[in-house]
Amino acid sequence: MRQKSFTLWITQVALLTTLCVVGRIFFAFIPNIQPVTAIIAIVTILLGFKDGVIVSSLTMLVSNLILGMGPWVVLQIISYLIVVIFVYFSNRLLEKMVKSDYILFGSRAVVTGIAGILFGFSISWLWTFLIQVENFWVYYLNGLPFDLAHSAGNVVFFILLFPLLNKLFQRYAVNYQELKQN
Repeated sequence: MRQKSFTLWITQVALLTTLCVVGRIFFAFIPNIQPVTAIIAIVTILLGFKDGVIVSSLTMLVSNLILGMGPWVVLQIISYLIVVIFVYFSNRLLEKMVKSDYILFGSRAVVTGIAGILFGFSISWLWTFLIQVENFWVYYLNGLPFDLAHSAGNVVFFILLFPLLNKLFQRYAVNYQELKQN
């Protein structure tokens, strides 16, 4: 039984990572608008912290094998770790405070939008150490329009993908509840 659970979990992680990688590559022609952050937020909300971290890290590694490797990969993984922490604790707080499913859904969409700005801020902050930028704020504010596009894209992708992924996970609820407990 435990081997079956592990196999299901590995399959789930592989499929979600593939979804993120394909989404990132498919939308690569639009700067900063890809479904990756929204999917990672959904994974974190529905499946938990561990799965959010693993899917985000694998997504960055695999997609950058295709798009190009560099020192930014480590910064992306760290920035997504920050995003997963933010989404995880925000969701826990929202689940305690919000009773309406509609308000919870909207609040999660807003959190996912904020996650886009948080990702941009954290990767810019980390990047300034690597390239030794003298004034972080000038550097960050130059990239802010892209972070806002990332944020808006996250909200749209969250609204489109959350109901689909939630329904898919509920369909296999017995297996996933068992997995979350292990």
